[in-house]
Amino acid sequence: METDDEKLEDLLREGEEAQKSEQWEKSLGYYSSAFDFLIGGAKDHAQKAEPAAMESILGNGAMSTQYLSKFNEYLKKDLTAATVSNNMALLFSRMGNKSSAASFFEQAIDLTPEGVTYDAPHVGLEMLKNLA
Repeated sequence: METDDEKLEDLLREGEEAQKSEQWEKSLGYYSSAFDFLIGGAKDHAQKAEPAAMESILGNGAMSTQYLSKFNEYLKKDLTAATVSNNMALLFSRMGNKSSAASFFEQAIDLTPEGVTYDAPHVGLEMLKNLA
């Protein structure tokens, strides 16, 4: 049985292979699935760290700052979420969807861990702005 890390690695590898062969939509599907997988992990992480907050969310729709903090902590634990978002931005750009590309570049910037230099989404966003 495949572990969560192996499943994520498979999705990322498939996305990269499809991207290299210029199958933009197929690649986007793999990266989107990988990002959904990361979101699921972030929800699990936040719920384990803040179970009372999850009850609150289900009860009244409000999200505690502690829950959000743990959710974001998971996504920013390494460059995976930022890289996936950046790759999705590149794909949207290649497919001519500049609005979605810009949103995903900005998301990649937001998901970059504190103290880590990751220039790719900044460069991509700047190049996209120059194309406008």
